[in-house]
Amino acid sequence: MVYVIRFGQTYPYTKDSGIMHFRGRFWAIVAGATLCALLAGCPLFVFKNPPTARFTADVTEGYAPLTVRFTDQSLNGTAPITVWRWVVGITETSTDPSFDYTFPFPGTFSVTLTVTSADGTDDEVKKDYIQVLATAPPVAAFSADVTSGFVPLTVNFTNESTLGTGTEELSWLWEFGDGTTSDEEHPVHAYQTGRKYTVSLTVTTEHGKATETKGNFIDAQPLTPPAPEFSAAPTSGHDPLTVQFTDQTEPGTGTELAWSWDFGDGTTSTAQSPSHTYTKLGAFNVSLTATSEHGAATKTKPALVSVWNTARYFGGAAADRAHALVEAPDGGYVLAGETQSSGAGQRDIYLVHAGPDGNMVWSRTFGGPRDDFANALAAMPGGGYVLAGGTTNEAGDTDVFLVRTDPAGNRLWDRTYGGEANDYAAALTVTRDGGLLIAGVTQPSADANFDVYLLRTDAEGDVVWSRVIGGPDLEQANAVIETANGGFAIAGATTSLGNRDAMLLWIDAFGINSWARTYGGAGSDTARALVQTDDAGFLLAGGTSSFGEGSMDVYLVRTDAAGNEVWSRAFGGVAEERANAIVATANGDYVLAGYTASFGAGAYDAFLLKTDAAGEPLWENVFLTYGGAAADSANAVIETTAGGLALAGESASVGAGGFDAYLLRTDADGAVVQFP
Repeated sequence: MVYVIRFGQTYPYTKDSGIMHFRGRFWAIVAGATLCALLAGCPLFVFKNPPTARFTADVTEGYAPLTVRFTDQSLNGTAPITVWRWVVGITETSTDPSFDYTFPFPGTFSVTLTVTSADGTDDEVKKDYIQVLATAPPVAAFSADVTSGFVPLTVNFTNESTLGTGTEELSWLWEFGDGTTSDEEHPVHAYQTGRKYTVSLTVTTEHGKATETKGNFIDAQPLTPPAPEFSAAPTSGHDPLTVQFTDQTEPGTGTELAWSWDFGDGTTSTAQSPSHTYTKLGAFNVSLTATSEHGAATKTKPALVSVWNTARYFGGAAADRAHALVEAPDGGYVLAGETQSSGAGQRDIYLVHAGPDGNMVWSRTFGGPRDDFANALAAMPGGGYVLAGGTTNEAGDTDVFLVRTDPAGNRLWDRTYGGEANDYAAALTVTRDGGLLIAGVTQPSADANFDVYLLRTDAEGDVVWSRVIGGPDLEQANAVIETANGGFAIAGATTSLGNRDAMLLWIDAFGINSWARTYGGAGSDTARALVQTDDAGFLLAGGTSSFGEGSMDVYLVRTDAAGNEVWSRAFGGVAEERANAIVATANGDYVLAGYTASFGAGAYDAFLLKTDAAGEPLWENVFLTYGGAAADSANAVIETTAGGLALAGESASVGAGGFDAYLLRTDADGAVVQFP
């Protein structure tokens, strides 16, 4: 080794010993051994060699997660290495001489080792040194030589799975859907019980697992009798009603079928898909018995066909309801409610004009893409109609919605009212000055109880005044009338005094002076309809669980002009009844309309109930019911100028959809009459 010596410092030099002139200075170049002899004991003589960084890895390529052992192989130089700094990618990962590092994700990684001693620093960089590969699990797939047949059904399953990135052989787990399994690659399985089976295959390698499931893949069929099924169209209408029946029987394992129809009106047929004309009124059960060489079975559809010549139904395939009814100037009828069968949104306001014959003259829908509905309807003195209910805004809250139409049902204007939470109108009345009083509910906030919400407007819907009336709990308004003294009476319910009680409010024409009365017992009581009596008192109708025979009964309360109870009555059976509407007749009696589960033909039926001024029932059966095998309800009733009554509501027993709005006429004694 050769060194260059200058001012006490030494520098390695590779040439022979001698004198070198560098920039005008003389440097002594002396062989290493000679230099040591010449300068023995000289304090200016120092050896300083830095370390040399070197390292290896036990693996440089593999699948994630990949664990690599990095081993330091650096040379010390003239002083021992004291510091190791490893950087994997861009992250400092260790200060140990050697260490293990796990690469969790695929990628290409550079590795740097920097070593430091007292005599200097060196590093080694290995660019793109570690290759971490992505793994792929296997892909499960299989087929079968047969997928249907009669039991015992033997099926040969074929594995069609692929390995992915695995290197080891697949393992298989078959689940045949009948509680048995197999770990064979291509199993054979026999099904003993007739039904449909879901089959799955799970395959596994060191890089994961995968499952393929085929629902109802194997159809193992028993020797079975036919399964009769059929459809009918139409299923309701006016008499005479011709219905086309279509056989949809599953033959089972038989090959020769015979059919026997019972149409429910005393007639039968042996045709496969007969047409039958009903000339009787009512709801008819229809049965089909199908027979093959492997047995016979019968399918009966209760009240499948309904034949009517009295009621009229309005709506489509979804739910449609009538909540309010007025008589039209032409002697016909206008119904208001809601529809899900037509319109622009989930629910829309539904307005229907039926002529004196009960047939639709026109229908209109109002609303946007969300829920809109009408609970109340009134005829305006100058012609046309006004509807009140609710509309859902973009925030999902409901506002009071008011729509004004011309006599043909065309929208003239609409208005919305309300606060930040939910508000809707339940009732309205046209005031003597041609304006409106709207009654409903409002929420101060989304988590608050409802309060009574009153709005007085002019004929154009502009607010004259508004009032909120409520206590610490729930208050709701369901009906409103203008009273003989120029104020307004509102019927509803309250829970602020404990249990739910029926409630009557009175407020003057300016919305200032008011009083409130409650009625009920230990159960739940609600007033849903209201009329003023000849002596300036009030008659409230609704439902009660505090009195009567069943879970809920019709509740009728008579008060004086100050709202003090004079008497109350409960009408009903062992199940549920509720009055939704009341009308005072020209002869001083009262007719209530609603629904009953204790009487009638179906789950619920519409009813009429007539009392005298003392609340005594005037009909022998008390309740006169209307409806079929499903749910039917009367939501509105009026006395017509032609005499008799008209009621409107909703029916699931007859019509085109789940519910349809309906219109029905009766005479003064509640007997159903035909439309002229």
